[in-house]
Amino acid sequence: MNQANTMQDAMSALLFALGFDAMADAVKTETDKERLCRYARVIVKQSPADKKLALANNFRLAGLL
Repeated sequence: MNQANTMQDAMSALLFALGFDAMADAVKTETDKERLCRYARVIVKQSPADKKLALANNFRLAGLL
């Protein structure tokens, strides 16, 4: 498993936990970086306030924010 798939699996789990089931399925097969960035922004925006900074920092390190 490569790093991109691992990131997409993690993003999928986060989207599912936030109630975005369709997006959680779609992100697993997404290859376009701009769309992955949009998913990352949705995750950060919809996450609890105490988790936003950590998520944003992790996505920034991955080049998605």
